Amino acid sequence: MAQIKQEKKIILASGSRTRAQMLKNLGLTIEIIPSDLDEDTFKAQSLAPSQLAIQLAHAKAQIVSQKYPDTYVIAADQVCQINNEILGKPLDIESNIQHLQKLSGKVHLQHCANVIYFNQKSIFELCKSPELKMRSLNIEEIKAYIALDNPLNAAGGFHFEGYGKLLFEEIIGDHDAILGLTLVEILACLNKANAIKLTC
Repeated sequence: MAQIKQEKKIILASGSRTRAQMLKNLGLTIEIIPSDLDEDTFKAQSLAPSQLAIQLAHAKAQIVSQKYPDTYVIAADQVCQINNEILGKPLDIESNIQHLQKLSGKVHLQHCANVIYFNQKSIFELCKSPELKMRSLNIEEIKAYIALDNPLNAAGGFHFEGYGKLLFEEIIGDHDAILGLTLVEILACLNKANAIKLTC
């Protein structure tokens, strides 16, 4: 039977169930070990949104990689940008409503940064920034969506992998990146490093 053979252990340094499922759907066996990084010091540095995502992804990978030698560590971060403002994860329903009101009827960027580390060295870095145009939403739609998806732990205040797709009218860019992983490029890196291979 054809399968993906793993030559090395792969860790996902993220607690995201969506990212984990994306990798598992491809037949990969992964261990989930979140980094528990304190992100506040990075957010205080006034970095450009894409650079913030990249730096956070690297920091998460470094924390986990130093504890697990001879292991491929995949780390990720997402930053939602509307105009020049970064929209973080809403803290409560009221801030979630405010996030979605800011995004309503507008185009925003969802910066997705992914890195891979092996023996504490970065072997892969990529940041993609898909553009998402949200429909113009009224307050009833916003409240109904929040009740359905409970997106308080999501950058920008929506789960694109869930009912969040109902909020948008146009997407430009990599759909996988919106979900949190640039899968094609990650798999190409792992294949080039002989971490995975197709076998019969």
